[in-house]
Amino acid sequence: MGLGMGERASLLASSGVFVVLLWIGTSLARGKGFVLLLGGMVLLGFALWRFSRGHRDTLYALYFSTLLLVAPILVAELALRSSGCLLAGRLANYVHGGYHDEPEGIYARDAHLGRALRPGVRRRMYWNGHWWWHEANADGYRGPALKRAAAVFLGDSLVYGHGVETPDTVAARFTSATGRPAANLGLQGACLLQALVLLHDKGLPLRPEVVFLCVHPNDLADVAFWYEPDEVRRFLADSREAPYVPLVRYGLRTTDRTLSNWWLMHGAVPLRSARLLRGVLRQASLEPERGGPRAEVTAPGRRPWLPGEGVLREPFAADDPGATEELRLAWAASRHAVERMKGLCDDAGARLVLFDLGYPREFSAAVEALAGALEIRYSPAGRVALERARAGDEVYLADDGHWSPLGSRVVARELAGAARLR
Repeated sequence: MGLGMGERASLLASSGVFVVLLWIGTSLARGKGFVLLLGGMVLLGFALWRFSRGHRDTLYALYFSTLLLVAPILVAELALRSSGCLLAGRLANYVHGGYHDEPEGIYARDAHLGRALRPGVRRRMYWNGHWWWHEANADGYRGPALKRAAAVFLGDSLVYGHGVETPDTVAARFTSATGRPAANLGLQGACLLQALVLLHDKGLPLRPEVVFLCVHPNDLADVAFWYEPDEVRRFLADSREAPYVPLVRYGLRTTDRTLSNWWLMHGAVPLRSARLLRGVLRQASLEPERGGPRAEVTAPGRRPWLPGEGVLREPFAADDPGATEELRLAWAASRHAVERMKGLCDDAGARLVLFDLGYPREFSAAVEALAGALEIRYSPAGRVALERARAGDEVYLADDGHWSPLGSRVVARELAGAARLR
């Protein structure tokens, strides 16, 4: 059957619309959607062949069924993106969090960091009921890109400013208190080995006068997660004259080179409804993606958070003769990383200042002892924040263990007193 010019143009346009709808619909299956997309294209070809022979029912049925599939997806996507958080708990964190290296995530994979902040990314973030804007500058850290910084901040999500807007991070509050520019090199889930990499690659080129390093109790577990034991031992065996930068585990620094993964990263539409579907299917075992925050969370209710007595009294067993080999190796690597950072700072004419969360108490005491052993200045900023919280101030985010805007201000003021900027 011959088709007129107008009918051909209409058929071409409608086929284009179908392909777009098919692309959206098959993206719900994430990486596996590529196979479904190819299958849909084959069906389209068959339907067009039937149409050219006067059988229009196949093409109309294909269009209608695809529209029925995609319409609910578009409605769900609109609701997820425009109506606040319709979800709760771990599922909401997974769908809206942004702590991942898939499209719309804030990370890119890195051989030495595991996860680095993608430069120039701006997106709305969510965790445990808190919304905030993540804005990474062109140099790949939060806050304004600087040519020179009086202070550089290193640490994990506490320093990054999880749960608070950029002006309420510790680095920004430090700038407000001192009038001096500060660079926020905080990276969620980072240990001290990763902080060393960030200091060398991004911190010292800013020619800081002081470098603040936040040490977190999770740092030891993070060493074990990110690095193979042999890489840690190789790092421990290096010297100041021949430094070694360890590589993170192979599966954490690279992605599988499969068609499915390529399609997920570069071809599929980044649907939050697709993350919702995946999260629902695996919710029983749903855990925060590495790089996301890990904090003790109270029962929902928007209550001020406080570390319990059990957390405060947790023993620090890394130096205990009965400690596991993994724990002792992680602590030795952390000490070595701090020692390396001190050497880099000394060479650059910068002062290194250590601080921590103030808890567990034995861990905080170990950090202070480490600072004393290496002749590094220690600030009790985390302990001051903890005592303010125990006195009733909302130093921590509700239902979350990260510093609130008030907590950031308290910590920044304490650190400003320790900075002794020229």
